[in-house]
Amino acid sequence: NKIAVDFDNNGTYESEFTSTTIHTHTFPEPQYGVFEARTINFKLQFLNASSQLFTRYASLELEVYSNPRVYRTEANDVMVQLRNQDCSDRIPILFVEGLDYNNTNFPDLYYSSARQFVNEYLYPGGHEVFVLNFADGGKSLRSNADVLDAALDALRDLCPSNKIGVVGFSMGGVIARYSLARAEQLGQDHGVGLFVSYDSPQRGAHINTELLDQIHFADVSGGYGDELGGFVVGVGSPAAKELLI
Repeated sequence: NKIAVDFDNNGTYESEFTSTTIHTHTFPEPQYGVFEARTINFKLQFLNASSQLFTRYASLELEVYSNPRVYRTEANDVMVQLRNQDCSDRIPILFVEGLDYNNTNFPDLYYSSARQFVNEYLYPGGHEVFVLNFADGGKSLRSNADVLDAALDALRDLCPSNKIGVVGFSMGGVIARYSLARAEQLGQDHGVGLFVSYDSPQRGAHINTELLDQIHFADVSGGYGDELGGFVVGVGSPAAKELLI
């Protein structure tokens, strides 16, 4: 029995195996953007009980992602550059995360929300994409605005040739607006040329009355349950209290 593998989908079987083995193959970095589709082809040859040779073919579809570059502060705030490359002449785009009081949202969530746009338009158009993930996504907006300030400082050094684009998701849009307005009020150059606020409660967030009643009666009856209890913890975070009106 024999298995031949064509890793590069070019008709050439680079490796052959006659027994169980572990093989490591390194794909090249995606030529454009941060991922690209790949196909691995297999040719399987085996003998049946009558010693007849059979050949079967199979393929595996997968996606190959670029290696990111990670910047981490002493407080464990993280900024992820989606490609590990020199970006001094590229246009930086920074995604700022939204409310994350239990710190379960990671940079891949925000990348996946816009991955087609990132891969097909931003990177081919000369942009470099970064994602800012707060160590504590539920602490005071002002505190995380300081984290954003530091990230913008770093981006001005990494990409000195172009203005920064900032995209704030939900709470991230409120934090970004506060950070930029504060810098302008103090006469500081934040280096941002474009600001996009996506689904952000710039005039304050509301909780509908039906949900408030549900929280109240659950509290009176002596228990929230896991799902509602997690929500109650979330709205009790400093960031949520500052967003709610």
